[in-house]
Amino acid sequence: MNRKRIVPLIAALLLFAGCRHAAGSPAFTSETAAPSTDAATFTDAAPPEPAQTPGPPAFDAAGAALIPLPGEDAECDLALITAEYTGRDDGLFAAAYRALTETVWTDVHAALARVGDYLPAGEQGSISIAKLPFDPLKLGEGEDSAGAEITRSVDEQTGLAAIEIRLPGYERFVMVFDIGEDGAYLPVFGVMENTHSWEWRFERLGNARFFVRVQDSEHGTGIWVRTCEWYNVLTVRREIRYHDGVGEASSWCPLGWWTFRGYLSEPRVTELPGGKSVLLEMDVSCSLGREDADGAFRAPHFKLEKTGSACIRYDLAQNRAYAEGGLARWYFTASPRLYAAPFARELAELSRGDNDVNALWAKWMLEGAPCWEDFFAENGVAFEEESPIR
Repeated sequence: MNRKRIVPLIAALLLFAGCRHAAGSPAFTSETAAPSTDAATFTDAAPPEPAQTPGPPAFDAAGAALIPLPGEDAECDLALITAEYTGRDDGLFAAAYRALTETVWTDVHAALARVGDYLPAGEQGSISIAKLPFDPLKLGEGEDSAGAEITRSVDEQTGLAAIEIRLPGYERFVMVFDIGEDGAYLPVFGVMENTHSWEWRFERLGNARFFVRVQDSEHGTGIWVRTCEWYNVLTVRREIRYHDGVGEASSWCPLGWWTFRGYLSEPRVTELPGGKSVLLEMDVSCSLGREDADGAFRAPHFKLEKTGSACIRYDLAQNRAYAEGGLARWYFTASPRLYAAPFARELAELSRGDNDVNALWAKWMLEGAPCWEDFFAENGVAFEEESPIR
């Protein structure tokens, strides 16, 4: 029987809204290349600020404005967990694992309600998970825990532990436990995921500890996004969110298809002087390419490439993340305008060509790749099927 499932939403993803002439996009192939490896910052391409913007830090050491990263939102797949435990060890953690692995269940909530049966003599405890939208922790008709995989892990460096429940299909639920100073393991929150490709880890930034989730998702045709989310264990909030991988192939246009690829490396963490904030530094690589569409508007294919760096500052007092810079900050929001921004200089030079296909394409990209029919009308370009520019 079909059952409801959570579909994670990438709130920052803006779909390309250009006019579509024909369905499908070919794989990008490069015939000629115009590489550039110098870093660039496109300050006009800032992401929208969240509804609530906290106080300082508002500027970096050089006086440049810091841009708040998107953090918590209504679509966050996080469930609060309440627990009671009279012990001072891993008894509740072990009891939860045994309740999930030594019983047959169809409902995670019901299974965890039995943790008291597995606690050491003299100890008392309970675990209750807040209901998620559509409550996917209840299995469908004909399903039981025989099809689930339960694993547990402990990270002594961060003082965190987890029980991961892999339900039938792609759904997974990770319960995060905080190991207190008295040695007691207490669950704090759970994170739900139902994509086929995701991973998680624990991280520490100064005195703040995080559950970090990295997930891949596909949107429509030709759009791929890998999103990295940092959940603060103390505040029980998602406080850092960015795309560390983006790929998109455009819909058809007489000027040709364009393809963008962008990646961030794993962050290098540095504690800044004063101990009030830390810096996450990531290497950036991205490319933007063009190829012809159905033989119309013939021109050489090319591919622009660029490398640089991106910096995210996390304020330990405010529990807030800010961007210091990077290649157009496409890792905030996926959009054609941000894809073109790292190559603004190269595209501007290319757009100066007189009545040239690539010049028009470059100008179109700099304008954010709007509806090509409107763009042609505004620039006095006539289009006839399979007819080149004259």
